[in-house]
Amino acid sequence: MKKVFLIAILFLMGGNIYGQNSIEKFDEYYKVGITIGLNRLSQPSLSNKVGDFHPEPVNAYNPNLGIQYDLFPRNRFSILLGAQFSLVPTQRFSLFIPYDKLNFPNNLDIKYVIETDHSHPALTIPISISYKGLIIKNIFYNFNIGGEFSYLFSSMEENYTTGEYTGGDMSKPIDFDNAPLLRFTYKSGKQFNQSLSASAGLKFATKALLIGTDLIFSYNIGDIIKEGKYTITDANHLTIGSGNYSSDLTYIGLKLSFRSKKFKTCCLKY
Repeated sequence: MKKVFLIAILFLMGGNIYGQNSIEKFDEYYKVGITIGLNRLSQPSLSNKVGDFHPEPVNAYNPNLGIQYDLFPRNRFSILLGAQFSLVPTQRFSLFIPYDKLNFPNNLDIKYVIETDHSHPALTIPISISYKGLIIKNIFYNFNIGGEFSYLFSSMEENYTTGEYTGGDMSKPIDFDNAPLLRFTYKSGKQFNQSLSASAGLKFATKALLIGTDLIFSYNIGDIIKEGKYTITDANHLTIGSGNYSSDLTYIGLKLSFRSKKFKTCCLKY
């Protein structure tokens, strides 16, 4: 029994040493690399609705591009620092209004569409603790946990109109002078956001690049980043719908990272 126990310990120690030696291969790549990702944001919510017409929440995605710095690449535990630039759709609604309710002179089953998918730039600073290990040769797993600090560049009020109406096979321009108007006014207009994040992924050590892929979940813990009131007015400037809305930056996303292998140099002896 003691021999079996001893063999098991030696096996684990040998595997750990081999895994550590393999992880040290990360030191062959530059500490800094680029990242590219796409996040699916949580849907916004509506409250205190008044009137017959209201925006409808829609799925929204924000792409991001950034840099990442691995502080201790050759260690199992490391600290990852970075900076990301992204485009965040701040009001994520569509509005569908039947023409007959707006007294338009036609009998077709056509719906009026307002797309409120404007985006604003945001800067995010992610900081996380990373743990990595070997799966098989040149393929590694990693787990990250940390936080994200974001600053959203945005104005305090947004006006949205429409560019077309659709129905069946029809798609025609709208007369903007007679189009309903959807207006958002922020109550708080908070531009700073904090989130907790966790991710799991794989890394592939190739001859030229260290390629990483991570599935990320980020939960917003700061104040709601955008909370405010919306109003919908018709062509006669009469309010036909109003209420409150809120949205945050909670998301699930996929991120790819790329770090180049270090260039080898040599010295000539004379």
